[in-house]
Amino acid sequence: MLVSPGRARSHHALRPRRNRRRSCIQRGGVLVAALMMVVTAAVGCTDSDPARDAGGYLVRVGEQVLTIPAFDRALEVAKTAYSQMDLEQQGVYAALQKRLLEQLIEEMVVIDQAQQKGIEVTDAELAAEVARIRSDYPEGQFEDQLLAAAISPAAWEERLHARMIMQKVIDQELGPTITITADDVAVYYRRHFPHGAPADQFDGLDRKIVSLLRKEKLQAAYSRWIKATMAQYTIHINEPLWQRLCQRAP
Repeated sequence: MLVSPGRARSHHALRPRRNRRRSCIQRGGVLVAALMMVVTAAVGCTDSDPARDAGGYLVRVGEQVLTIPAFDRALEVAKTAYSQMDLEQQGVYAALQKRLLEQLIEEMVVIDQAQQKGIEVTDAELAAEVARIRSDYPEGQFEDQLLAAAISPAAWEERLHARMIMQKVIDQELGPTITITADDVAVYYRRHFPHGAPADQFDGLDRKIVSLLRKEKLQAAYSRWIKATMAQYTIHINEPLWQRLCQRAP
């Protein structure tokens, strides 16, 4: 089936309920729901050869192909935002899968752009980020929390890789266009501190405000950029395979 980007992103899914088991993954910043804005993406969740999956591709976007096994690996991570009881409620699991498909399609577009522009995350960069995240935990605790969340290390690392590539694209394509002026900061102060900033918040406040404003402007710029970029693509969804997925039990 051929669909427009607008239709591919038109599904409305239920918001996940928070799960205490997410703390490790959430701190690592790699849950699909927290990916960005982003969404939350990608090379890590796609396979270039659809023949790797006997059922064929699920989605094709440009040079990117998403297979059912790759979708299921991303689903492993996305499910950690829900309790099993939530997933068993009518419509919740189907809504989760629809929203994940939208996010992965968006990721595939960004990753295709990354490949066209020669933007990549090296094995050394990925290994360094994995080591940085693991260093926040006592020995063995990181793996224990992945196990408790029912996420395989491979699936977690795959999502991290996707997030890193997307962040590189955003930083290189949009970062240079973002400027924070003195007027921007002054407006923020007037809006949030009409009577002056509290003394206990004053230290480093300007830097925090600049960082916050930059993130807000980057988010707005990304929204415009991804809308324009997705309009350039035709998205191919394998409807029979997708319908089969939608009928699975959690």
